[in-house]
Amino acid sequence: MQFCVLNGSPKGNLSVTLQSLRYLEKKRPAVTLETYHVSKSIRKLESNPAAFDAVITAVANADVVVWSTPVYTLLVPSQYKRFIELIHERDASGAFSGKPAIILTTSILFFDHCAHHYLRGIVDDLDMRVAGVLSTDSYDLLEPAGQERLVAFGDLCMKVIEDRLFPPAEYPALPSHPSVFTSVHRKGNLETDGNTLIIVTDEPLDADTSVSRMVDAFAGCFSARPAVYSLSDVAFSSGCMGCVQCGFDHECLLEKTDAFVDFYRNVVMPADWIVFAGAIRDRYLSSVWKAFFDRGFFNNHVPTLKGKQIGMLVSGPLTALPNLREIFCGVMEWQGANLAGMVSDEGTPEAVDASLFNLARQMQLAEQTGYIKPAGFLGVGGHKVFRDDVWGRHRFVFQADHAYYEANGLYDFPHDDERIKETNAFMFEMTADPASRETIRKMLKKEMVKPHMKIVDNA
Repeated sequence: MQFCVLNGSPKGNLSVTLQSLRYLEKKRPAVTLETYHVSKSIRKLESNPAAFDAVITAVANADVVVWSTPVYTLLVPSQYKRFIELIHERDASGAFSGKPAIILTTSILFFDHCAHHYLRGIVDDLDMRVAGVLSTDSYDLLEPAGQERLVAFGDLCMKVIEDRLFPPAEYPALPSHPSVFTSVHRKGNLETDGNTLIIVTDEPLDADTSVSRMVDAFAGCFSARPAVYSLSDVAFSSGCMGCVQCGFDHECLLEKTDAFVDFYRNVVMPADWIVFAGAIRDRYLSSVWKAFFDRGFFNNHVPTLKGKQIGMLVSGPLTALPNLREIFCGVMEWQGANLAGMVSDEGTPEAVDASLFNLARQMQLAEQTGYIKPAGFLGVGGHKVFRDDVWGRHRFVFQADHAYYEANGLYDFPHDDERIKETNAFMFEMTADPASRETIRKMLKKEMVKPHMKIVDNA
């Protein structure tokens, strides 16, 4: 059976995910892999239509298509995202229609589910048949249990394909969004109270689109127009290469080849309020925006947006993409930033204008009151994944992170809390006695709320 592997790793043959597929190929000789390094060769695929057509021809001739990729910044790498955009731009989706698809990712399991939701949506958009989806930890292949699970997954996928046991599509087609927003907003008079507000868009500053009009309408809510920056002026030389050489000192290998790091350090990081603006492309923003967030990984697992007020302006069917909203809610919670709101151009011009003003006012009020939304499950869970990984198996790689985590109290392991340890030891000993256990059992409901009631009474 011929498998066409679309390798999403910018590292090509050095992809960890690809090693899992090669392991399967050795264990199951009936499987033949034909691998295309679409992320590593994305510039060639963009500039050389014949090279792109060769990949599409291989897809059309394959029995199975494998979407094989690492997870970068809660999604796929920007280069892979760009390849997916090219499929739609060049009307090549027909080659994928009806094909069995396997989705395989590798990561440290930080928001890998968001990457899977995205890819599953893409596969459904291409009218493919899902044979299996597997998220692997970066070290799974090194352990016998991981190897056994991988082979079992491969066998399961083969049986699903042979017997055509494909599940139904999970994601409906996105609604069309043909309208261009036109503001009817009058100039506002909000103040930033001395805080630096910047708006960052992926479109040229002279563009006339829904995004640019939303940017102008939002900027018009303030008495003084905030600075607007276009990522098209930053001129990325590449997306993140996944080399992790930045781990020792937060220095990017590409720093001397383009202006991104300088822009991030000297424009984005000093800002107090940041608004990101872009249009939906397939089921995310553009690959340019993805490159922005991927390249920001030169800071590794250090929260560079901590304490900032964040807003997002999105052109497109945002309400049909809860995964996109979860991605940005999650990353801002982990960062310790306050996502004041996300505004799309869905709705009437009056409604959109009102939402833009409300977002501006929300950012102002949150700054004035000192409010930063506390992390919920997404932020707390994300922090713990990074904390444990930086402290443990990846400490020597991410030495700059380790120093930051130590200096800023991010190694907040529960076993380091002496008060909790002493309380637990005392209560375990007390409840070992059956009579004491029954007495305490009856007290639990009232005792749990008593400290909170005391705070209220003394307020």
